[in-house]
Amino acid sequence: MRDNGLSIPWLVHPALAPSPRTAIRIALWLTALNLLLGLLYCLSFRLAQSFRPSDGVIAALNLDAEGSLGAWSNATLLFIAACVVGLICRVRSTQGAGRRELFCWSWTACVLAIMSADEGGSLHEAFKELCVRLVGSRLYGDGSIYWAVPYAILLGWALAGSFHYLRGNPLARSTVLLGGFAYLIAAALQLELLLPTEDPLEIVAEELLETQGTVFLLGAFLAQLAVVLQSAIAFPIARTLASEKARVRVVVAGKPRSSVTGRAASEPPHKTATITRERAA
Repeated sequence: MRDNGLSIPWLVHPALAPSPRTAIRIALWLTALNLLLGLLYCLSFRLAQSFRPSDGVIAALNLDAEGSLGAWSNATLLFIAACVVGLICRVRSTQGAGRRELFCWSWTACVLAIMSADEGGSLHEAFKELCVRLVGSRLYGDGSIYWAVPYAILLGWALAGSFHYLRGNPLARSTVLLGGFAYLIAAALQLELLLPTEDPLEIVAEELLETQGTVFLLGAFLAQLAVVLQSAIAFPIARTLASEKARVRVVVAGKPRSSVTGRAASEPPHKTATITRERAA
């Protein structure tokens, strides 16, 4: 399928195009999995008493540890969200979107990809320690403010631009707002503005809200992808039908009419001329 002379990605096939309801179902399933990870983290303390690991905790279930199931799931969801936004940008480019909109989608995809790499490799912790050495002070708390503020600016800019171009899709817009709110609460917990850091409830709430924010963003961008792909399918079909309709002549009894006499075009010329003279008389 082609649009404006450019090829549409293969996902535009009608049988493979998602729908907003599919995006909602995916977000609900991911929310259930996120809550399951939180439940496993709470159960890990009892499991640690039985299995007695060397460090006292089960690393795979520790939401606050790098390399755990929680960190892996969040990094994976962020990467998938970046791919979805990249696909939105690709399809919109074939539909003649402006440079500002394409830059906004590209910027959002890049920010999500960076967040995915950061979540998997814990780059923000290294950045925090580097800033502490350069400045000579942690400024506030454990120094997380060094990466929390830049993250808030970059992600806030990306989400603000995405929110603007989600007009006409209230489901995606409301879900983006929920994702931003979840990230905001998670950042407040990380900066010890709501609960002390050593509180296990703070760890569970922070990590679950961070992952849930990613789930909300993924659901929003999937819903927008569904709308974009549906428009990419509908526009070429409508254009083809319109062009076919413009070429079709008025048909009576299976025969096209002549635009001059209004009689069947297959009638002999002398008969058509006779009819014309009779009408003139």
